[in-house]
Amino acid sequence: FMNDGKHPWSKGRYWHEKEAIKMGVDFERLFLPQWIQKIARIDLLRTFTQSLFERKVYNNPSADFDQIYAEVINRCYLEANQQENPFYVLDNYLVGRPCNTVMFSVARTLVDLGLRSK
Repeated sequence: FMNDGKHPWSKGRYWHEKEAIKMGVDFERLFLPQWIQKIARIDLLRTFTQSLFERKVYNNPSADFDQIYAEVINRCYLEANQQENPFYVLDNYLVGRPCNTVMFSVARTLVDLGLRSK
C-alpha cells in the first residue's frame, strides 16, 4: 500500500480493522493448530453477542437489559437457555466504544468467508 505512494491513513477505520483481521487470520492459519483456530473463532460469537445486544438496547432503551442479554446469548449459543443475564455490565465496549463490535463482526465475517474485497 505504501509502495503505491499512498499514506496509510488515507483509508478509513473499517479498512484498517479489516486489514488487521486479515493479518491475524493469516497468522492463525499458518502457525496455529486447527483446534486452537476453532477456539479463536469462538471470540467471533462474543462480538456478535455484543453487536446484537447493542442494537436491541439502542432500539429500545427502556427494555429489561437482563432479558435482552439472555435472549441474545441464547441466539448465539444455542444450548444456553437463559431467562436473564446481568453480565452485560461487564461489557466495557458498551459504554467506551459503542457499536465498535459491529464493525469487527462484519469485517471478520467477510474475511472468514474469503470476501477480501478492497
